[in-house]
Amino acid sequence: MQTGGEGKGEGAWKSLTGCAILTVKLKFPLVSILLGVVLGGMAETNFRQALRISDGSLMIFIERPVCAVMLILGLLMMIAPLLIRLITRR
Repeated sequence: MQTGGEGKGEGAWKSLTGCAILTVKLKFPLVSILLGVVLGGMAETNFRQALRISDGSLMIFIERPVCAVMLILGLLMMIAPLLIRLITRR
């Protein structure tokens, strides 16, 4: 739903601007955001292809030990900053 006299692309620009302001305020590195934008589409395509191959089963991602280790490492990397902050506050 469009409000006012906005064209089709104006809402997208407003949300993009809002995301940019939020990343600056939260001090996210720009390189990480660019990598996410560039590689996000490829990752989504490959994720969907893997789900098609496995008939929609998510077990394909933890059946092989290498995949399971990579998933665990990825989760640890995402959780580590939060845990470090919690530990250093005490």
